[in-house]
Amino acid sequence: MPLSSRRSSLEPPTRVEFTLAEFIRTIQQHGYDARWSKALICPNNDPYQPDHHRLSCDFCDQTGYLYVDPIELKVHVTSFSTRQIFMTEGRYNPGTAYFTTLPEHKISFWDKIELLSAEARFTQVMPRGTNPYKTKYPVIELFSALTSENVVIDPATITIDGDGFLVLPAWTGDFVSFSYTYRPVYIIQDLLHQVRDSRITDSGVDVEATFPHQAMGRLDFLVRDESAD
Repeated sequence: MPLSSRRSSLEPPTRVEFTLAEFIRTIQQHGYDARWSKALICPNNDPYQPDHHRLSCDFCDQTGYLYVDPIELKVHVTSFSTRQIFMTEGRYNPGTAYFTTLPEHKISFWDKIELLSAEARFTQVMPRGTNPYKTKYPVIELFSALTSENVVIDPATITIDGDGFLVLPAWTGDFVSFSYTYRPVYIIQDLLHQVRDSRITDSGVDVEATFPHQAMGRLDFLVRDESAD
C-alpha cells in the first residue's frame, strides 16, 4: 500500500525563513551608489487647501516640496520601465523603477533618490541668459546645443564649470536647446514594503527582524498632477 504524502494535521505549519543577512549582502554588493533626500512639504502650501501653492515660490520652485538631510547610501534598483502599461491593479507609468534600501533607511512618499553611479540623457530648452547656464541637472557630458535661429553651437566651445553648469560663447537667438547626460533623479511615488517585519530563527531563537524597505519611484521630470489627465 503506497504511503500518503499528505501532511499530518499534528505537524506544525511550514514557515518560510527570510535571511536578513542575504538581503543586506545583495544591497551592498549589487546596489547603486545613491543620494537619498527626505521630502518636506513647502511652508508656502496652504494647510487648508493642500493643492494650493504660492505661484512664485523662492523655496521649492513650485514643486510643493523641499528636500533635506541628504545622505549617500546603497540602493538596489530593479525593473526600469519606459512604457505605460494598463494592468488589473491600475496604470503602470513609464520612467519608473523599484528601490530597496536597508532597514534603517526609511524611505517615504515624495522622497528623492539620485543615482550617483548611473547616467542617462536629458534634453531641455533655456532662454537667453548669462553664463553659466544653470541646467535642470548638472551636466556630465554635453552632446549638442542648438539655438532658436537653427544655429549649432559647437560643444567643443562650451565649458562645463565645477558645478556642472554650462559656459557658452557668444551666440544669437532667444533660446537654446541642450542635450546632455546627467545623474537620474527619482521621486518616490508608492511604498510596496513600508512596514516589513518577519519572524526569523537566530541561533536557534525565534526573533522578530525588520527587513529592507521597497518603494516605487518615478523620474522627477515625469512627476506631475495626473488627476488633470
